[in-house]
Amino acid sequence: MEKIKNKIDEFKNGLNNMVLKAKIENMKEECQEADSENILAYKIMKLSEECGEVNAAFLALIGAANKSKSAVKEAEEKGKVLALTEEVLDVILVAEDILYKLKKDFNELDDKVIKELELKKYEKWNKKIKEKQEDKNDK
Repeated sequence: MEKIKNKIDEFKNGLNNMVLKAKIENMKEECQEADSENILAYKIMKLSEECGEVNAAFLALIGAANKSKSAVKEAEEKGKVLALTEEVLDVILVAEDILYKLKKDFNELDDKVIKELELKKYEKWNKKIKEKQEDKNDK
């Protein structure tokens, strides 16, 4: 009778281990998905931070009263235009990193789709610029 009880316990432990392993695997997958989302969220927040630094560098460039002390110090060390240029490049690099992350994580996005969207955006911006110049010329 004791042997049967031990066998039943072994079987239960084996089942519990299989269920536990399945739960662990499921949790790992959920964590990986959450990490992916968190990484993307971090990158988007980083973009916002970099945009703020562009703004601070611009305010230092124009000598605004509410400029940040660190931006002023950086502008003095590097030169105002160079400091602003570096911040703009940071924005571009973070934005490109976000595009890379989106392409990596989502199947519907590839280089071709990105290029097509980029061309559409260029056309849209060019059209707006031309319209503004025409409006100026009309006045």
